[in-house]
Amino acid sequence: MRLVLTLPARTDSLEPLSDFLRAWGLDILEELAVSELVTNATVHGRARCFRVRIDSRCKQVWLLDDGVPFNPLEGPVRPMGEMREGGYGMAIVHKVVRGMRYRRKGSWNCLTLEFGEVER
Repeated sequence: MRLVLTLPARTDSLEPLSDFLRAWGLDILEELAVSELVTNATVHGRARCFRVRIDSRCKQVWLLDDGVPFNPLEGPVRPMGEMREGGYGMAIVHKVVRGMRYRRKGSWNCLTLEFGEVER
């Protein structure tokens, strides 16, 4: 069964997003990774809306946003452990997510996230 949540791309949408993700079995780190990507789309990508789909049979999440094109698989991921302001979000995403695919479909960024056992 696929479940869908559509919300305006605003920071006050993070709480209902969090509730939705936890209700379908994502753990705190997986939730953090999804929240980071949604926050980036909202703050940096100027998205107005985002949609989250979850396949309830597996830990697979689809994120869609109408922001500027952004492929999180491109570009360097800065290493963790360096003292700096900001910039840890994508490193956390890459550490937590087992598989990630990106494509642009029309005016939507479409990101597929696969979760599984990760090093903690």
